[in-house]
Amino acid sequence: MSAQQWWGTWPIGVDGVLDWRIGPLELAVERRATEWRLGFESSGDALDTLLSVAEKSDPARREALGTQERLIVPGEPDHVTLTPALADRPFVVRPEHPFVITPGASVELFVSSPLWVRIGVAPPVTELRELPVFRPSDTWFGPATISGELGYAGRTHCRMRLADLPVRPHRAITLVRLRNRTEAPFQLQRLSVPVPLLSLFEAGQGGLWTQALEVERDGSGALSKLEVDATPPAIAGPVEPVAGPRREPQRDHPFRALEGLFQ
Repeated sequence: MSAQQWWGTWPIGVDGVLDWRIGPLELAVERRATEWRLGFESSGDALDTLLSVAEKSDPARREALGTQERLIVPGEPDHVTLTPALADRPFVVRPEHPFVITPGASVELFVSSPLWVRIGVAPPVTELRELPVFRPSDTWFGPATISGELGYAGRTHCRMRLADLPVRPHRAITLVRLRNRTEAPFQLQRLSVPVPLLSLFEAGQGGLWTQALEVERDGSGALSKLEVDATPPAIAGPVEPVAGPRREPQRDHPFRALEGLFQ
């Protein structure tokens, strides 16, 4: 397990409690003889980098957390599983400062987006709960209220250099390559990353990545090409798959979710 890895499978005995701290999220899982109990709460700080993994705790600590849930599951599972997942909506970020992409030019942007946690038990494999490590605020992305999509707004910025993007255990990195094939410059003010369509990978150097996105604008200024690479970019180093996409693009309209990728 790498220094940044908080997901996996752990054995837990009857009346045992395991506690995780994943950035803003604290999560405690307790196994009872006939049920499972969860306690969780968020610090509200999206930039929190604290990390502790499957530490033995006690019911009192679980009960002190803000939200409590009790769950009955089939069989007699004796392991708890945590799996990272990307957000269930597009993630909208801004450049640190708006910039202009001139005709024929291209730019690479590194974006980090918040993760969700899928909590389960095994065997048999049963998902108990899915929750965000940190729930971003809602935002509307599109030219009008009747044309666009509901997404999440990011507090962090997209960066042109990977070194300027902090690696945090509760966020995934996406490389977006933008090319301007038009005869006119355009100013990039916001970027909507379609994370529900992407997969997650663990990088050998640490952290979680998605596939890279290749985006082009044509002569009309609209999206003319979008490709999702098979793997993250080479800069991520060796990678291993962790989780698949939440959904696939619609076959009849493959760009429907991507038409408003940038503004």
